[in-house]
Amino acid sequence: MTGAAEIIRQFRQAAGGPPRLYISGGPTESGLLRDTFAADPDLAEGITFVGIWLPGINRTDWTAFHPASRAESTFLGPDHRAAWEAGRLQVLPLHYSSACEWIARTPLDGAFLPVSAPDAQGSVSLGLATDLAPALVKRTDVPLVALIRPGMPAPPSAPKVPLARFDHVLEDPSPLITIADPPLTDDAAAIAAHVATLLADGFTVQSGIGSVQQIAMAALSHHRHMRVHTGMLTDAVLAPLRSGAISASPGTVLTGT
Repeated sequence: MTGAAEIIRQFRQAAGGPPRLYISGGPTESGLLRDTFAADPDLAEGITFVGIWLPGINRTDWTAFHPASRAESTFLGPDHRAAWEAGRLQVLPLHYSSACEWIARTPLDGAFLPVSAPDAQGSVSLGLATDLAPALVKRTDVPLVALIRPGMPAPPSAPKVPLARFDHVLEDPSPLITIADPPLTDDAAAIAAHVATLLADGFTVQSGIGSVQQIAMAALSHHRHMRVHTGMLTDAVLAPLRSGAISASPGTVLTGT
């Protein structure tokens, strides 16, 4: 099986110079790729890393491996601030739907997509990376690399892709990122109680991550037949699910990661 370093060299050769490579973020950030560049920093020379890396979750500064590398993303977290201040990171102020459109059209010379182990039919699930990966799978101009993650779940409603769709396949043994929600503070609990007065049974709630999602989930726990739309789920959603506040109907919880 071709290794990650060799695939990166192939992308560089095909591009005729430093390539633009998509690197997934969220809980599926690749430890294999991080370790590959750390072991051979020259591999990163001139590369533009493209992805949506979430503050507080994705700690890797991809531009730190080589001073000539660059990155493009839609978030600016504390772990990437030095790269932004140094001019190595370009931050695009896009909401998620626009970010998906950007990924669907921005020039790329390769994309590394985390997937589950293949099933009996030879298909892999996009699992916890269903936000941007579908837009890349639809592209015929970008070589795709499947990063098979041993811990990647395959939810029944998550998109599946034939493993044969990928140009390369790698085993990435690194664990998925897990972050526990901190306890809800007294101030956050008071905000949640107020938000609950603004909701009614059957409402759909959209939330972010961290304390925002904790507040939203605590608020909707006072109601029934609720629905949730969010870019990422955290442990805060478990309580309203178990209590029955969130409807058991299919599609009541929609998320990308």
